[in-house]
Amino acid sequence: MKTFYKYILLSICVLAGYSVFSQNFTVSGYVKDSASSEAIVGATIYEATTNTAVISNEYGFFSLHLSQGTYNLECSSLGAKTVTQDIQVSGNTRVVFRLPSESYNIDSVVVHARQHTSDVVTKRLTAKQIELTPSTFGVPDVIKVVQTMPGIKTIGDGTTGMYVRGGNRDQNMIRIDEANIYNVSHMYGYISSFNPDMLNEVCFYNSYFSPEYGGRISSVLDAQMKEGNMNSFAGSALLSVMTANATVEGPIKKDVASFFVAGRRSILDIIKKYGDFGINVPTFYDVNAKVNCKINDKNRVFLSSYISSDYQKYLPLFKNNALNVSGTARWISELRPKLFLTTSFVASKYSNETTFPDSTDRTWLVGLDEYTAKSKLNWYISNNQKVLVGMQSSVFHLTPGNTGDAATSISDMQLFEPSLFANHTISVNNWTFMYGLRITQYHNFGEATWYTIDNGLAIAENKESSGFWNSYTCIEPRIHVAKKVKDSEYSASFTRTSQSMQALSNTKLNYSPSETWFCSSPNLKPMEAENFSIGYTLKKKNIGLLAEAYYRNIHNQIDYIDNAYLLANPYVESQVKAGKAHAYGFEISVNGEMKRTQFSASYSFARVMYDIPEILDEPYRAPYDMPHDIKLQITQRIKERWSFSALWVFTSGRPGTFAYGYYTYDESKIHYVKKIPLYNKRNSDTYPVYHRLDIALHYNGKPHKHYEQSFSMGIFNAYAKKNVVYYDFGVYTMNNELVYKYNVAAYYFRACVPNFTYKVSFK
Repeated sequence: MKTFYKYILLSICVLAGYSVFSQNFTVSGYVKDSASSEAIVGATIYEATTNTAVISNEYGFFSLHLSQGTYNLECSSLGAKTVTQDIQVSGNTRVVFRLPSESYNIDSVVVHARQHTSDVVTKRLTAKQIELTPSTFGVPDVIKVVQTMPGIKTIGDGTTGMYVRGGNRDQNMIRIDEANIYNVSHMYGYISSFNPDMLNEVCFYNSYFSPEYGGRISSVLDAQMKEGNMNSFAGSALLSVMTANATVEGPIKKDVASFFVAGRRSILDIIKKYGDFGINVPTFYDVNAKVNCKINDKNRVFLSSYISSDYQKYLPLFKNNALNVSGTARWISELRPKLFLTTSFVASKYSNETTFPDSTDRTWLVGLDEYTAKSKLNWYISNNQKVLVGMQSSVFHLTPGNTGDAATSISDMQLFEPSLFANHTISVNNWTFMYGLRITQYHNFGEATWYTIDNGLAIAENKESSGFWNSYTCIEPRIHVAKKVKDSEYSASFTRTSQSMQALSNTKLNYSPSETWFCSSPNLKPMEAENFSIGYTLKKKNIGLLAEAYYRNIHNQIDYIDNAYLLANPYVESQVKAGKAHAYGFEISVNGEMKRTQFSASYSFARVMYDIPEILDEPYRAPYDMPHDIKLQITQRIKERWSFSALWVFTSGRPGTFAYGYYTYDESKIHYVKKIPLYNKRNSDTYPVYHRLDIALHYNGKPHKHYEQSFSMGIFNAYAKKNVVYYDFGVYTMNNELVYKYNVAAYYFRACVPNFTYKVSFK
């Protein structure tokens, strides 16, 4: 391993030395929106005579290396007009591109690969794509768009849970401005925590992701908030069946500082008065805010925050309050034309409190606090290579379950997670190599109580008072190789990832108020995964093809014992067992444009099997093992400002454990007779296949001097497919007698759901 590290260091030094002695100068600067001066992420800066192209980073910064002479630079980005600029290079040169936005055009819907980037590595989402993808209640939603990608599995109608390449839904890193979001669901998962009006750029990684990202083993969804208009005031308002949204942005001091605020709230509270008729309406609100301050041409500070609150009640059963709060402070600095430094401080809080209004008025509080400091340095060695190095330290304070009573509460835990990471990207003769390393440690520290588990029983209590008392070290090498051949690209990736934090939940649904987050401990080791993938992309004229195959090994995968009890159980670690999981599959998608029509079609085959001998003495299907998945989407431009879109999805039935009968339990002392269901083997049964059709009609109004407006209306589940959410063992009264049934189906929707959205933007 030491030899491997030395080889990496030597390679970087040799390549850096080559760059130093070549007589190139650095052309660096930023790509910005001409109207708002906000950064444009992922823009391509291209020079034709040298056939050189580079990509702007998440802050719009780019660094290009050219010899002395006169050049014509072309800057382009999705949703913006291409701009060219002549420059004279006789030394290091600074350039700022300002790109005007394109007028409304559905051609900006499809996610195209930008020049010299790979769809296999980075999947980028645009605001227009999010707006035009049909969703449950007409509310534009980032998570719903990601779920339309090949191989992304979900359970149930309109939920926000994602199961990516054999990973559980808690194995995805979901961030807003570098802050982790631990509960991405509003209203039982029908709406996600991402307000679409606050987004500047969204990137999704499920194949190779940089060693910068750590702490999750399956995927990364990285969202950047808008920076705020530095030139003029602007805003928008949106109304849908479920929500009312509003945004406002503008300069604090023109071309020096700006702000952005977006707020959203549910609007179904007005029918709460009908609660006596059995209607329980969950409510929520969320707010995104950001301040952008330019200290000088080379230094900038960003302050951003996010807060969301959810409330629901099912009286007389329970009341639930959930809260997400995060704050991010970032300082970016262009140290040299080739060196770009980012330093971040992030705080994130998640809490979820459930009250059971019975005679004891019990409560169940779960949550965590996270504090992270991170610094990373991008070194743009040449046009063909870049080095990223950085360090990160995170501290977590976890409340796995507090009832207010020490006898039934789960002990609080604390985790310290330091890490170092480095990545090197180099392109040579149509070959691209990305390789890197992340080293992470997980340390339990401070006051805590944990139990020694033997044969599923807590046999000894252990009390810790201070210092580090349990540690793990995870070494995570990552490599990606790609070869371009004319219009095609072939690629292969290997990543090793680790994860200490896990969510424990025994719910059948996407969201549960009892769900809690745990960290590694003497009883639960961090999960680790080896991910192998190969890919092929083809881009020819107006057609694009993407195909990937993958295999994953997951270590320390947990599952629950039969009849696991997670609520108010201090010995909760005795309710889970750890083993291995194996996932494999392939994904293929085609997208294209034909005059007024755009389409995408995808198919994926995926399997994931658990191998946990203490649960079952043979491998068995994971709860989200759904082999076949088909997604078809089309957008048809009807007239200049009218378009129609449709989305059809089909998924294999997921596994389940069904009852096949029951036996009678008679406790004569208390005169109580109970029917107890008998179940098949773990996950040996299969739910019916899932499929549905969503349609929507969109109208973009003619732009006026001071405002623009758009309208959409649609139908979710257009042909009223009743998709089973889960089966339950039911007890019913018929003719004054109890009737026992097993495998009683429950549904989210039994009919089609109409929706609408109206939006007006002011400028």
